[in-house]
Amino acid sequence: MIDRRTARRLSAQLKELRRRRGVREAARAVQAFTSRYDGVTTVPHMGDFDLGQGKVTLREAKRRESMERRELIRTATQLHRLLDRRVTQLAELGRRAFNEGKIKETDAEGYEEARQRLQELFSKESPFPRYAALGAARARVPADALLETAELLHEIVSAMADEHANRMSDRDRAVREGRREIDDPTPGMDGDPTDSDDEDQSTPDSSAEPISDDAKLSKETVDYKYAPDPARSCGECSFFVEPNSCQIVEGLIREVDTCSRWRGAE
Repeated sequence: MIDRRTARRLSAQLKELRRRRGVREAARAVQAFTSRYDGVTTVPHMGDFDLGQGKVTLREAKRRESMERRELIRTATQLHRLLDRRVTQLAELGRRAFNEGKIKETDAEGYEEARQRLQELFSKESPFPRYAALGAARARVPADALLETAELLHEIVSAMADEHANRMSDRDRAVREGRREIDDPTPGMDGDPTDSDDEDQSTPDSSAEPISDDAKLSKETVDYKYAPDPARSCGECSFFVEPNSCQIVEGLIREVDTCSRWRGAE
């Protein structure tokens, strides 16, 4: 698992990127009230960008916002893949060990806080957090390490929930304005801007049906990845279960991702 110091540093990085975006958006709002602003002249009172150089142009603010938005997506996506893979492995270990009688609920008594924080990320009925706690106990992963991982996953999910809302808002605005593309094209697979052409054009498997947690599909099997099109993302899929689960795919599911089993609401 990830150590406490590293987890807190990464969490702070995500929070800083999210905070900066809020400042950028406040600065952009100036343009709506300045009818003849050319984007070059420095705008008074446009906000503190924490860059140590005073005021910047709105055009530069937009450039930095786009850059930081991509960095936030890239960082959150990579961390999500790393942590989700490890927690899923622990959950599978815990499930097998419990079913084989090699571990008991009492063996994971010190993991209650971490289990509770993980449960908040999944549906109340999901056994995933319980198995993850049992797996951590079986693998002798410290309880505080599992807790720090859960806290970092919370930060990732929160950041991506904001991103999903922003992407849908951008898409709706583009439709209203008659544009085919949103202002800030989103990166493709793994949050890599160079993969923006890797759009998922596959035909959704409409035969897929909800299955039990023990029989869910792996992310590799369904080509789980960052969604190039927000309208075909997990948050818009009929299999998505609030807050961050899927009826047919295992593990933590982000609203901004997608897979080959995506199916729109009927």
